[in-house]
Amino acid sequence: MAATRKPRAQTAPKPKLPKAPKPPKPPKPMSATQRNKLATKGILVALGIPDEGEKAAVTAVLEAVYERLAADVDLRNTVNEKYQEIASLSGGTPRAAGRSSTLDLGPAPVPIRAGKPEDYNPYRTFDPYALVWEYGEHQLRAVLVRGTQRDLREAVSIVQAHKPGTAPRNKNNINDMVDYIMEQVVGSVDKSPEHAPVR
Repeated sequence: MAATRKPRAQTAPKPKLPKAPKPPKPPKPMSATQRNKLATKGILVALGIPDEGEKAAVTAVLEAVYERLAADVDLRNTVNEKYQEIASLSGGTPRAAGRSSTLDLGPAPVPIRAGKPEDYNPYRTFDPYALVWEYGEHQLRAVLVRGTQRDLREAVSIVQAHKPGTAPRNKNNINDMVDYIMEQVVGSVDKSPEHAPVR
């Protein structure tokens, strides 16, 4: 009589372990072109200007920033940081690290004369004759270099009213305007009461 084989016990298949989810890819940084488009759109939205006014709006913002750069150290540092970021994205060569881009404006000018505090007006004109009265000839340049381009154009107009026929070499260049004002005002400063600060 033939021996009967016992059927093999079937083993249950091992459950497959779920694969660990892949970590999400880090977001790809925007290109310089994408950042330009986003910033431009943000300018138009913030100023409430339609798309067809894009060129004029961007130019207006650039001029406003340009006028503030010479006097506003924080703004200048922010712009330089943005430049480093964007230059690295577009393959540009950022300025060497450790080299300071901050202009040395020298010590801050200190008033040598002042009116009554209640007479102070922060919106007064940028009158170089009044500034000489308030700060002295020796500090006039230190005051002027801290002004915006708009301030200096205003100061140039005041000097030209006193000195008809004179003009700076370039009314769009801050250094030329400062040199012109220094030459015309410090060379012949009228210290009469009519040139006391207008507040």
